[in-house]
Amino acid sequence: MKNTVSIQDNNAMDYKIRGMYGSTVNEVDRSFGSRAHRAHALKALNGRPKIHPGEAGVVSGRRIRVEISSIGRLFTLRGILLLLFSVVSVSAAVILMLFNFETAAIYGNTKYSPEQIESFITRGNLGENTFVMALKYHHRKVSDIPFIDQIDIDIVNPSTVRVNIIEKPTDGCISYKGNNVYFSKEGIIQTVSRRTVDNTTVINGVVLTHSNTGAQVLAKNQLGLDLSLELIRQADKYGIRPGSIDVDERSNLTAMFGDVKVMLGKTGYEHKMFRMHQILPYLEGRSGTISMTGFVSTHETDNNIVLSPYMTEAEAEEAARKAAEQAQKAAEEEVRREAEKVRKKEEEARKKEEKAKKKEEEKKAKEAKKAKEAEEKAKAQKTAEGQTASAEKPEAANAQAQSEQQASSSEPQQNAQPDAAQTEEGITGIQGEAEPSQPAEAAAAAE
Repeated sequence: MKNTVSIQDNNAMDYKIRGMYGSTVNEVDRSFGSRAHRAHALKALNGRPKIHPGEAGVVSGRRIRVEISSIGRLFTLRGILLLLFSVVSVSAAVILMLFNFETAAIYGNTKYSPEQIESFITRGNLGENTFVMALKYHHRKVSDIPFIDQIDIDIVNPSTVRVNIIEKPTDGCISYKGNNVYFSKEGIIQTVSRRTVDNTTVINGVVLTHSNTGAQVLAKNQLGLDLSLELIRQADKYGIRPGSIDVDERSNLTAMFGDVKVMLGKTGYEHKMFRMHQILPYLEGRSGTISMTGFVSTHETDNNIVLSPYMTEAEAEEAARKAAEQAQKAAEEEVRREAEKVRKKEEEARKKEEKAKKKEEEKKAKEAKKAKEAEEKAKAQKTAEGQTASAEKPEAANAQAQSEQQASSSEPQQNAQPDAAQTEEGITGIQGEAEPSQPAEAAAAAE
């Protein structure tokens, strides 16, 4: 078929014109007379009418068939789809031919062999195509592979991939109904399997109540389980891990580090694990028992750790009893020291109080002494003033007495030479009057 536009009228007349715009072939029935009014849009061009694709239809009762050129077809929807399909097909063919898996560099895997990892990542249709691998395992969470949490695959070259494995944490393990229940140090169940995984602490003496993946691990002896998890966390803090933990009926823990049995009791796991990570290098190749039930580690005291030969149960109980007694003594000594410190502080406070009180008393004594001296001074001054006044008073009295004496001595001279009779009477009278006046003079003298 030629790339032309044909207009056939009822008389089978052919007008051949070239399509100017892209369009598909349209066969339009004559009954669509609504487009007949567009007949005037047909213009003669060099004797040939030019028809826009939008004008495809019935024009003046004629049937129109529009055909386009090869270049025009490329810009149609069908052409675009065909082009995309062609590109995709070619790309898929290239991918299928070139991206064939040959080598895998595996990182982070400890629980599976490289062959097992390769079998996991090559499963399914086109599983050995590295391009498909990279699409399928791009930071993908894995639920169908035990002990693996996530797989991430990157393409190194068309035949080589890098596989990064993130494993599920298996810090602890407890046997439950014929399976091993693995859980993290936070106590979250990760997986349940019959496999035995290395570098995992096996806990004995604890009975679980369920094995639901993703749930918190629970046990009948919950205290023993909680203490075991605490021990695992403290050991992990210092980069060590016990091979197993035995929980007795009193929830006392005994851990195995290689061939060394360590009796840990119920408390103080942080100090004990810190000490164990220091001495473990020296225990390599040795066996025996270490009792740390009475171990006390403070800034002031640090008990010696003794590695003893393996003991019987009775010997172990005796050693534990002695260690408990030693711990009790150490605790009592610690209490005594604390009490002594408190007593010393109280004594120092009392001495300070007494010193302050003594100082206050000395101050008051000084003030009283000053007041007494001032009072004595004032009293002495007052006495001196009184003596001065008394000294001046006798002088005045003497002067008055002298004046009175002079006055009395002048009176007899005025009455000179009385007659004899009067003199005798006077003398008699004087003598008669002098007798009763003697007691008065004696009383005056006594006064």
